[in-house]
Amino acid sequence: MRVHVVVDFTYIIYKYKFTLMSGRLKTLTYNDRDVSLLYYCLKEVESFRSKLEKVGHDVTMTICFDSKSIRKEQAEKLGEDYKGKRESKLNNSDFELIEEIKGIFENIGYNVLKQTGYEADDLVYTIVQREKKNFDFTIIYTPDKDVLINIEDNVAVMRYKQKKGYIQVEKSNFNSIMLDEFKCYIPYNVLALYLSSVGDKSDNIKGIHLFGPAAYERLIGKLIEAGYGHDGWDKYKDFNEMAKLIDACKQFLNEEQFKDLEQSFSLVKPIIVEDKFLPEKLTTGSQESREKIYSKYGFQSLYS
Repeated sequence: MRVHVVVDFTYIIYKYKFTLMSGRLKTLTYNDRDVSLLYYCLKEVESFRSKLEKVGHDVTMTICFDSKSIRKEQAEKLGEDYKGKRESKLNNSDFELIEEIKGIFENIGYNVLKQTGYEADDLVYTIVQREKKNFDFTIIYTPDKDVLINIEDNVAVMRYKQKKGYIQVEKSNFNSIMLDEFKCYIPYNVLALYLSSVGDKSDNIKGIHLFGPAAYERLIGKLIEAGYGHDGWDKYKDFNEMAKLIDACKQFLNEEQFKDLEQSFSLVKPIIVEDKFLPEKLTTGSQESREKIYSKYGFQSLYS
């Protein structure tokens, strides 16, 4: 089976930086350099590939890196403060390490995506939508619930949650996992409506004022009564269709509520990355290239 592994990278460096600081991982050195954080981050990504290859799959790797998003400017025009409450806990040496890791993946021959103005979420969405037809299956590794909008018959998300590890979210278990996490019924795949109406604290998206999970369920009920979703909700994974569903909510909301919904949806929907910023054709690394690169750091376990 041809499998496309897409990695939303930034969480991995956070994960291992603070695990190392807590003393729960062994410190590693090579040529008098502390390579602990470098090794554990690389090992995590390589484990995604190696586990699939060991059971016979042909794996193509794409790693997406964050940049400052143009949503920040969009939010300011709307009087919002997109991700304004987030404080980076990475320092300059961490950002230098990210660039080094990015170069390592590029030299191995993996597909590395990073572009000013686009978050990793946008890069993930764009490359998955473009390439999903070229693979039997696509697996996205991320902690971000926003990325769940990508789920389809042949696209699953391995969502990382602290203390739980990776949870595979796919079309078959989407509803049950959403119910467990958000405590309300979220049809497949109408997560974007939930994030736009209830809001998303992690991204500082306010949603509709005083609109919670119960109000979202009532809104879904009204949409069903009006005939929406009678033939399934699958089509709303297409954001052109989702925009129509957002517009349909106007009949069930007052003017101020609908304004909040529209503004939040403009920050929730993915920004499509221009073709010129993407590789024309995806490439694959090789055992030879991995051995050549990782041997320079003494990381034999990553290629043996």
